[in-house]
This record gives sequence, structure tokens and C-alpha cells, in this order.
Amino acid sequence: MTIATLGFPLWLRATHWINVLFLGLLVRAGIQILGAYPRLYWQDSSTPGKEWLKFTRKPIPKDRLWISLEQETDVPAVLGQPGGNNLGLGRHWHFFAVLFWILNGVVYVVLLFVTGEWSRLIPTSWSIFPAAWQTFLTYATFHLPPASAMNWQPLSVAHGAPLRLRVETQLGFKMVKWLRAIELVEDYATTGDGQGGSQEDTMYYEQAVSI
Repeated sequence: MTIATLGFPLWLRATHWINVLFLGLLVRAGIQILGAYPRLYWQDSSTPGKEWLKFTRKPIPKDRLWISLEQETDVPAVLGQPGGNNLGLGRHWHFFAVLFWILNGVVYVVLLFVTGEWSRLIPTSWSIFPAAWQTFLTYATFHLPPASAMNWQPLSVAHGAPLRLRVETQLGFKMVKWLRAIELVEDYATTGDGQGGSQEDTMYYEQAVSI
């Protein structure tokens, strides 16, 4: 059985961003479609005046015949898809986006199980449920587990036994599991490029707090 390792593979990152792209297209196309007739109904008859939600202040004429185009609302180009207030183009964009969104999802699910990344999402032991509940209670009551435990269980060697470094204001900041030595310095001049560490030197994090 293939199990996921540390870090995220390129395909997983790519499918997530592709997902964002097509979800954005779906939302924008939906806004364009909604602009064509900004009233929502529960019944297929769409009886005027019985909508459960509307996105327009235009009243429905009661003293003359009228067409739905009179209810159309202008959609700013930054929100809608190319084509302006065009219901047909909005639908084309919508179904185009949903087709590739589903395809991307299928690729993601297949690779999730083929590569073993499923183990990040699907529990492999029933013990995760009481541990998750205990963790919820811990943070909900503004308590933190001791540095010598993980999910209220003794630390394993793989997780930094017998003691882990806790930095309360930077959760998961350094990912330190073992300390070989502690060196006291007067400044950061001799540490990396002088910013406090390799992550700070490359601007992944803010500059280190002054000593």
C-alpha cells in the first residue's frame, strides 16, 4: 500500500489551482446568467411576484405586457464573463467551465488513490476520532497540550520524543524535531545571511525579532 510522504507533489498543487481557475469561471458565468433575469423561483412556472430571492430593484409592470429582457441587470465586466449581458454566452461559459472542473476533479481523485495521497484525508485508524475530539476540546477551552505529548499521547521518536519545541506565536514555524545544541548569540550577524535563519534570509517569513 502506497502512503503519502512529507510535502505535496506537483500534480496535487496543479489540480488545486486548476480547481480555483474553473470555480472562478463557474461563479463569473453564474453571475452573468443571473444578470439576465435576477429573480429566483422554487416553481417551474416562475410566477412573477412569487420569487424567493431577487437581485434587482426593478418592479414588475402590472399595467402592461412586458418581457424578461426588461428585468435584465447590467453586470460589470470584472464580475461577468466576456460577452457582456448575454444569456447564451453566459450559459456556454458555465457549461464549458463545469466540464473541465469535473474532469480536473476526476484526475485529482484517481491520482489521490494511485499515489497514496489519500492517506492525508482518510483516517487509517479509529483512534483518530477520540484524538480529534480531545484536540478540539483542548483548543476550545484555550488550553494547549504539553510539549512532551501529541494528541495527549506520549511523543514517538518520529515526532521528536522526548520533548518538542513549542513556539506559541508561530505554530509549525520551524518544524524542529531534534535539538543537538543551543547556542546563545548577541546578534544574527553570523546566522545564515544575518536575518535569523534560512527562512528569514529568503523572506519566507518576516525578519527575526531583535535580540
